[in-house]
Amino acid sequence: MPNLADLDPRTREAILSVPIWGDAKLAQLGPNDWSLAKRTTADASWLHVTDGRRSRGLAVLADVSGGLAVGAKDFWQKSPASFEILRAATAVGELRVWLWPPDAGAMDLRRYDEIPHGLSVNYEDWKPGWGEPLGIANTHDLTLWAFDQIPPNTQLAAMAAAASEPPILVCTPEYYHAQQAGARWSLPDRSTPASRWVEDQVEGLVIFYRDQVDERSWYGFWDFGDIMHNYDFGRHEWRYDIGGWAWANTELMPDMLLWFTFLRTGRADIFRMAERMTRQTSEVDVHHVGPFAPLGSRHNVNHWGDGAK
Repeated sequence: MPNLADLDPRTREAILSVPIWGDAKLAQLGPNDWSLAKRTTADASWLHVTDGRRSRGLAVLADVSGGLAVGAKDFWQKSPASFEILRAATAVGELRVWLWPPDAGAMDLRRYDEIPHGLSVNYEDWKPGWGEPLGIANTHDLTLWAFDQIPPNTQLAAMAAAASEPPILVCTPEYYHAQQAGARWSLPDRSTPASRWVEDQVEGLVIFYRDQVDERSWYGFWDFGDIMHNYDFGRHEWRYDIGGWAWANTELMPDMLLWFTFLRTGRADIFRMAERMTRQTSEVDVHHVGPFAPLGSRHNVNHWGDGAK
């Protein structure tokens, strides 16, 4: 900013009439709602700017001489999350990425109830102290860019897309098949009515689970990547609120279904879903420290809430 004392009165007055916004924050508190706010200084109130649905997960702190950008993988899918820019009007600004933002409040890791609800009489028993979250984990991927001039909007959009779904080198299904990657399996075969029926059943099941993620909003900091275990036809709803029947935690091996479907087809959407499920299972459903390490928990209303390890 130029020295105001060196400017003529009219120019100085025009500059002073425009507020300098030093801080800004975008809070994605759920998978379908983000809010943008800004303020002049830390001593001033936040001003609401606008709202939206699903942020692309990229923030930039820069001026004409350059700056930084950071992109977050699964930003809205693993919400709550936020970006915060502080003191942007000064010579040294600050860009923060909140993987659990202050606007979201305290994280609640308690059991959904202290009553077993019938689980005490079967192998998926619940015992006091066995449904604790001690040792579970959650990791995030951030991509950082540095530049000497502000990139155009098209480049910023490409950066956000690359951070959200990083490009990956893969082989063809035929190559995987020739190497017997993972096991012995077949390439898609629709040469006969019977084989076509089998392929249709597999494809329909995979697409059904893929689309249920968005339809049922299976998102969130601890939940994204998993699917539900059992459907309640009476309520026309997954049994998300019944212990022992809620989250799959990979029982019945949906992860293997997804991985082998990717190997057979090379489909990017199936790879992404399999990757997310594997990651969620290996982090959230496993006790990495504590008395149950290295065991995992079975399917419960909370991923770690079951007494069966």
